[in-house]
Formats: sequence, structure tokens, C-alpha cells
Amino acid sequence: MKTRVIISLLALLLVGSACEKELDFKGTSEEMYMSPLVINAVAIEGMPFVAYLTKSERINEVVQNYMDASVLRTASDEDYQNRNYLVRVAQMNAQIQVEVNGQQSYKMSPNLQQFCYECDYVPKEGDRIVLTAQQQGSADGLRAETMVPQKPKIEVLEYEVLDGNPYRYQNELTFEGDTIMRLTCRISGAQAGQYYRLRVRNERESLTIIGANGIWDRFIRNYGGQDVFFSSDALFADSRLTSNFGGWPSFFSNVFDSRLLANGAYTFTVDSPKMVYTTWNPPQIPGMTVSPDATYSDNMPLPSQVVVELQAISEDYYHYLKAMELYRIMVSDSNAEPIRLHSNAQNGWGILGAMSYDRHIVKYDD
Repeated sequence: MKTRVIISLLALLLVGSACEKELDFKGTSEEMYMSPLVINAVAIEGMPFVAYLTKSERINEVVQNYMDASVLRTASDEDYQNRNYLVRVAQMNAQIQVEVNGQQSYKMSPNLQQFCYECDYVPKEGDRIVLTAQQQGSADGLRAETMVPQKPKIEVLEYEVLDGNPYRYQNELTFEGDTIMRLTCRISGAQAGQYYRLRVRNERESLTIIGANGIWDRFIRNYGGQDVFFSSDALFADSRLTSNFGGWPSFFSNVFDSRLLANGAYTFTVDSPKMVYTTWNPPQIPGMTVSPDATYSDNMPLPSQVVVELQAISEDYYHYLKAMELYRIMVSDSNAEPIRLHSNAQNGWGILGAMSYDRHIVKYDD
């Protein structure tokens, strides 16, 4: 027994006193700290192509969480972005090239105000896009590829405004109106192996009122939007989403594939809570009066409306959005298993997605 103990202790001593050898890093100090690039871009059919290029960060360096990054949205496809984050991580010294269908090539130029890269290329259905990005001082370049899907087709068969809102004060919904818009829609022309995202955005005019010295003198018209919708249809069921998020209910996803669209068509119903009219009534504010010369920033009235948009999305973009849905409900759970966000970038991270869409606008009276 003593012999075994002595042998064990000698083994531990040999391991603990093992020789160390310093290995020289062959490369410049700049290369030593160069981090892989991250690409975030969606090629939208009919819209000028824009790409965001950022540096990757260690997990303990990322101070923005998903809730912060979901506050601001782009005007094009309503995906998430955050200007403060872009200011900190945007890489504006790279060379980005876009090749389309192996024939045309576009060089992207940096937009230093928007922290993105732009070019004259406007994606079309069926375009195969290869993006390459080479950062100054880096030996390896990032590469990502996607294809713009065929334009989808959706119809709004009927709609009605219903008094009462059964979804009020649920799931941290931001805008709690007292009525809902119920829409019956139909997808047609679907094929196997296609991927989709449905947007149902309830929009309504809001007013920003500006005044001083007891007088309201300027009214700014703008739109407020409500993106969350509800449905019990199996098309939107996702058993992995066990928690609600930002108004979206648990087990619900507006990103889906074509498995339930086997015959090429599908009819479903959704409920969209009406956007609350967000303004103040000047006469009700003590001490404030409306100037007879008060002006509006836009003299045209803005109608209340619901935007119904079916997006056909690329497969990589579908997997990325699904991973983000899982990530957003788990960031607050320290015991949750790590989520791997889908990436289609080589020699880097991020996503190059593509989409086309069919959009319809339903206007309604307040």
C-alpha cells in the first residue's frame, strides 16, 4: 500500500514539475489580436444591397444584450440593429466585394454615418450572391453565399375589427389596445423545401407635440407600430420556445417551413392587437394652450392600417432566425444550455441571408 502511495506522489510531482517551453508567435502584434469578422446582411429582392461588418468579441466583452438590440429597427425589413453597438464594433476599413451569378461584380463602399457598406446592386429572384470581405492587415478573408428565393404569394381573404382584446397585459406586450384586427389569410404557390417569415404589423398615427412657454406650437406626425400577432394555428407552433418574449407568446414562432403547405396552399387566421393612439390632448394639460399658428410636419393624414407581409427566406437565414428565437428566451437563464447561432460565413461569423416578399396593406377606420 505504501509503495502505491509513493509511486502516485512521484507521478504527481513529475507532472507538476514538467518543463515549459515558450513558443514564438510568428506574425505581427496586429495579427495576434486580429479577431474574425462578423457579417450581417440580408439581400432583399428589389432593394439596394446593404451589409454590416463588425468585429467578433469574447463573450465577456459583449455588453449589449438581445433586449437592448431589439429597440431600434431598420426601415427596410424591420430586423434588429443598435447604433450604439455599431459605433463600438463596426469595421469600416475592409474591402467588400459582391459577385452575382458568377458574372457581375460590385465593390461595396463604406457609409461612415450608418456604419454599413453599400453598392448599386439590387437583388432579384434567383440571384446567387457571393460576398467576400478582406480586412486590412488580415491574411484570411471572410466568404458567405446565398440565393434570393422565389417571391411568395399571400392573400388577405377577409378581415374584421373586434371589440375587446383578449391579449391585453399578456407576455409583456408593449402596446395594449382595447380592440383587435382579425385577418384570414391564404398562402398559395408554396413548394417543398421553402422557408418563410410572416409579419403582421398594426400601424397607427401618433403625434409628438412640441411646445414651450405654455404654448403648443408644433405637431409631428409619425407612425407607431405593433408587430406582435397571435394565432392558434399549427403553422406557428414551436415546442422549443418554452417562454414568452417581448409580447410574443410561448410556443409561438412567425418563422416556419413548408411542411404544412404540402398541397401548395394554406389558409389561417391571425389576431393583431390594434396600435394604441399615442399622443397627448393639449387642452387637458394645465397651463398649456395651442398656438393658432401651430404647424404639422406633414399635412397629409396618416391612415391606420395593418401590413401583412409574407417573406420567403433563404435556408441559412431561416436557421439563423430560429436560433435567435431560442437565444432570446435563454439569455436571462444562467442555467440554460448554450445556444449556437447559425452562421454561413467561412473564415468568420455571421449570416448572409436573402428574402423576397409579398406585402398587402389593410386600412381601417378608428
